[in-house]
Amino acid sequence: MEIQDSSHISWGDFGKLFGLFFFIHLARALTMLLHFPLLKWGAKKAFKVNFKQLFAMSITVLKGPITVVLSLIVYHNDQGTSGQFRALVLFLAFGVTALTICLDTHLIKFVFRKLGFEGLSGIQEKIMLEVTDSLMDHTETQIATLRASKQFPSADWNYVTSLVGSSRLLEETLKKARFGKTILRVHPNVSPENYLQVLDSQFRFSASEVVVEKRRRFFVTLKAVYWETFSKGQCSGSTYVMLRKIANLCLDSTHKEMQDWKLLEHELNNSLLIRVFETFSNLSVFKALCKRIIFYYMRRAYDAAGTFCKCHVETIRILEELEGTGEALELVIAEARLQVTSGTKFIKEFVVDAYPEVVSETQCYQASKAVLVFQRELIQEIFEQGVIEGLEYENLMNFVDQTWKSIKPRRSSKDPSLQEVLKSRFKDSPDTEIKFLCENIKFVSFEQNQVLFGEGQETNCAYLIFRGRVQEESNWMFQELEVGSIVGVLHLLPEFSCTVTSAKAVTSVSAAVLTKSVVLEYLNILKCIYLEASEEVLMYNQEALNLGNLRKECICKVVVESTLKLFKKQDKFSLNSGGFILSGELLVGVAPLFLYPSDETFTVSSEYCIVLEFPFQLGAEIVSTCNCSEGISSYCKKQLTTNFKWQKTKTQSKSPNLTEDPNVTQRS
Repeated sequence: MEIQDSSHISWGDFGKLFGLFFFIHLARALTMLLHFPLLKWGAKKAFKVNFKQLFAMSITVLKGPITVVLSLIVYHNDQGTSGQFRALVLFLAFGVTALTICLDTHLIKFVFRKLGFEGLSGIQEKIMLEVTDSLMDHTETQIATLRASKQFPSADWNYVTSLVGSSRLLEETLKKARFGKTILRVHPNVSPENYLQVLDSQFRFSASEVVVEKRRRFFVTLKAVYWETFSKGQCSGSTYVMLRKIANLCLDSTHKEMQDWKLLEHELNNSLLIRVFETFSNLSVFKALCKRIIFYYMRRAYDAAGTFCKCHVETIRILEELEGTGEALELVIAEARLQVTSGTKFIKEFVVDAYPEVVSETQCYQASKAVLVFQRELIQEIFEQGVIEGLEYENLMNFVDQTWKSIKPRRSSKDPSLQEVLKSRFKDSPDTEIKFLCENIKFVSFEQNQVLFGEGQETNCAYLIFRGRVQEESNWMFQELEVGSIVGVLHLLPEFSCTVTSAKAVTSVSAAVLTKSVVLEYLNILKCIYLEASEEVLMYNQEALNLGNLRKECICKVVVESTLKLFKKQDKFSLNSGGFILSGELLVGVAPLFLYPSDETFTVSSEYCIVLEFPFQLGAEIVSTCNCSEGISSYCKKQLTTNFKWQKTKTQSKSPNLTEDPNVTQRS
């Protein structure tokens, strides 16, 4: 039996085919409409479906595979059905499938374009045209630079300008944009110098439209930051997938205020389940299992919430630097800061205070991955410089990759001992010094809201937090310190005989007391204390060092990327990239002191000298601006844009230093 037999298929069947094709679309649309209340008031009400999306969904499914299979079954089953009926079923099935492929492909594109699901919005087009204006300025500058140079002496620059000049760029850009086409139609002879004014006069957008676009750009940038964080091993794969999914949901609802933390908290908040496992953990039979389950849930929550907050802060910084200011941007950033505040509160109350071992374990995992990322980048750089060959490069990379795969988060953890904590903090100290510290340390406890010390009191100690949180503040600083931090670290330095801050316990606190006499006993320990206190030293002496109104974030960045060195009496040194003298005395002055980048040699005249040496790029910025404060600000701005994912330019111009200097400690 053949389907092309005229007795089986007639011309009237083609009418039935098109009728069935239309009926299938109508039936699907009606089915979607019946389910509309469920789609609208589903679990994620914030992202309910509207009628435009409902209409688009009714035509976006390929109608064919199951239909064809069923029709083939009917066609080859000749029991109880006529040949004409079976041939008609097969014809209609294949016909509808063919029409779906041929017609719906173009219909979907047409509907998506008309409903605004595809292409740039009006505000996006305007931003693109404004970017084009900036590109034209840079293009004209580059053409003028090349024209003035001797690189292309025989070039016909009028011809070059006609090919790739700003006018050609403007014309091609306007042709691609709806607003641009309107400008070309109304003002066909608009010049590159005047088209932006024409754009502003012709097209104006409401404040709400601008806010929606800024919010969309925030989440697009946030997704890129999430990926950057995951690729560097600073969050788990499941955390990245969860955060990316939430960002995608928020991109579908940019017309509403940010609520991504609310969505994440819904995923993480298992307080009832945790309480159940904590109850069962008191039973010896279930203790080990329940502790392991609790540890898993809290580690997952800390990893996700911590990554959420860090990436939001990073995205805020990127947008502030790259997009400047404006009411719309300030509104979006205020919403983002509110999300960070909620996330930080969750971390402190539900993880840090109750499960400090989770924080320690997660940070160990992240630190290990950060070291491996550094090793991989360093190996790549050395290979590109030709120091090692291909086989050596592959062997080194294989080692790093295998180590990366072998690092797995532990399923359980325990509180580290005092000796382990001190060994980790004072890593340059031998076992004899660690033993001396352990013998001269005592533990104290503070209740919530209890004052540890007040400002202006005589003191000779500081507190290493083992559990809880402490708030330390003064008129020049404010910070909340957690497990592993030293409260009042400045008071361990010989330059401070009285407290310059005050501290109060935010929660119940358990801490180890570090006394000044014990710290000053060994230079290795003192060096680590200065490394811990370097940010506070710079902020406290901000006026004396002529740092002006330099932001705290810039000071912290300088400290993190600088190198701390300790020199003894009569030692000689030079600071080619400049730096700060945090403690000690030189023949040219007494700490605190700023040393301008130079080849000058300095001699230590005191018992010891603590130096914070700037990175090479920062020294170059200071020389360029001839001012320490302006150089640091410029350096921080350039580092922010250079370090982001899509900015590929490398700023490191020095060869990697493969030798180890025992006098150098790099703050990490």
